[in-house]
Amino acid sequence: MSEGAYKAANWVTSKMSSYGFTCKQLSYLPNLSPMVECVYNESALGGDEDDNLSGKAKDVVYGANETVVLSAHYDSRGSFGYPTAPGADDDASGTTLVLAVARHIYEHRLRFGRKLVLCLFSGEEQGLLSSSWYAKQLRARDEDVAFMLQVDMVGFRKPGEPMQLARPDVIGLEVAGHLVGNYSELYVPELVVGYTPACCSDHQSFVTEAYPATWIFERNGAIADPCYHDSCDRSDRPGYDFEQIAAHTKVAFATVWETAGGALP
Repeated sequence: MSEGAYKAANWVTSKMSSYGFTCKQLSYLPNLSPMVECVYNESALGGDEDDNLSGKAKDVVYGANETVVLSAHYDSRGSFGYPTAPGADDDASGTTLVLAVARHIYEHRLRFGRKLVLCLFSGEEQGLLSSSWYAKQLRARDEDVAFMLQVDMVGFRKPGEPMQLARPDVIGLEVAGHLVGNYSELYVPELVVGYTPACCSDHQSFVTEAYPATWIFERNGAIADPCYHDSCDRSDRPGYDFEQIAAHTKVAFATVWETAGGALP
């Protein structure tokens, strides 16, 4: 991994920590930048946790070890002869989404009935390396992952197409994809919901460990971003759509809110 990858790991760790998450950098292979695991720390909000729980988190009894995971990958890769790739779409768009969800949770002092973990994976481009290691670690310690949502490439919109949200057509728990699609249609109806044959992202590591997991992607159908794994994968280019990223952020937040038992303070 490059020096920039380590700087990126430190930066996302700092930002997530400032949003009330307890973060760890987890090393899984030599010479690769660490993945970042951030657990929402409700005690950092102050006050008595039981007294401040209201609504769903107080009324619904969840298992003591049930966990919801929201994730993206912060590493990038240049392919097809391109030595560099800024990675604005793949996957700074997903990383930005995760950071935005974390900030919203912290600023509104939200609480959850389930353990909430936000992950920024590395080594995705080299073969889902950190997520594969991490999912195996969770399974080995009997972590009960109730739901896992991966966000990978949500920033590009092909000119002339509507804003879209795709779930994987093969790899992923089908009912998990249906659930995310339902939340999208309910909370963010401007997104056209469908499926993509594009492959593969870090949710696959959780599927391998028999965890309910799915992925959201920017387009129904195949990858259309002309800057995929290219040095032109920047945010200041035609087709890079911040409005679509914001729409996907709403879907991801709604999914976290519903699956993790969200409650207002």
